Amino acid sequence: DAMVTLAVAAKGSEDAVVIYANDYAARHGLFHTKLVNATGLQGGVQYSTATDVMKMLTLAYKDPVLHPYLSQKKGTLITAEGTKRSYDSTDELIGTYLPILAGKTGYTVAAKENLAILTVGPKGQKIGAVILGSDNRFQDMKTVVEWIWRNYTWP
Repeated sequence: DAMVTLAVAAKGSEDAVVIYANDYAARHGLFHTKLVNATGLQGGVQYSTATDVMKMLTLAYKDPVLHPYLSQKKGTLITAEGTKRSYDSTDELIGTYLPILAGKTGYTVAAKENLAILTVGPKGQKIGAVILGSDNRFQDMKTVVEWIWRNYTWP
């Protein structure tokens, strides 16, 4: 409901937001992403790829407004009218031994558990990883990142 309300407030209708979002995606090189509604929930044929999800997270990470919210376990947002809204992140890796620079979780019945993160390697290297279609996204992500730490050598 909140996303549909935001879509109407921002662009006049959910359909207008979908057109804008698909154009934005194309302009930013996300050629394997298609949206059909403002929520990302089921309804129509919409899709993305791990590569495009990482590109989206990287764009959000570079945005000075969004950046601070991508690694906070909890916080407070203040609406334009001054109403305070508290939130808790669903990203269980924030605050663990994995340094999360940015993270975004997602879930639908059809897509299952999803997680995209930006983290750092043992020598400060930035690492991006995406888990799609998981039954245990946080454990899967730890396995992937730990494998990268142990097996990948940066020049």
